[in-house]
Amino acid sequence: MTSLYREPEAREEVAPAALELVDVFKIYQSGPAETVALRGLDMRIEPGELVAVFGPSGSGKSTMLRLAAGLEQPSAGEVRAFGHSLTRLGEDELAEYRARRVAIVFQTLNLWPELTAAENVELALKLSRDVPVGEKTQLLLEQFSVVIGEHPGAACPLNPQQCG
Repeated sequence: MTSLYREPEAREEVAPAALELVDVFKIYQSGPAETVALRGLDMRIEPGELVAVFGPSGSGKSTMLRLAAGLEQPSAGEVRAFGHSLTRLGEDELAEYRARRVAIVFQTLNLWPELTAAENVELALKLSRDVPVGEKTQLLLEQFSVVIGEHPGAACPLNPQQCG
């Protein structure tokens, strides 16, 4: 007699993704109206991978980024960072995730206009409890071609119309 049983093929262990969105939906409600911002989004970003997100206005780019940063929860599906579901993290854990794992650069820059570029960077580093602040500040500003004494908007490596 021949058995129908076959041993499953050995699968290679896969390291957790830096970011993974699995069948993610995001629906916004305003009264009786519903707007579907994301419909079944599947995406996997590996640690160290550089990804550009682009598309027309209203295609869900900002929604996806807010979900990835843990600023919003999906209506359905799961958002995971380094193997941990963001929907299962408490507020303190989400704050820690945002401070240590996520870098958010808003389109409107959201900087303190009274502070120089270096002071804005140092404030963010201090809030994330990152040390040493001085050397890291210089390194980060050099990466984006920003002069230490400049105030936000004085020099902008991005689209000048978005700086201000």
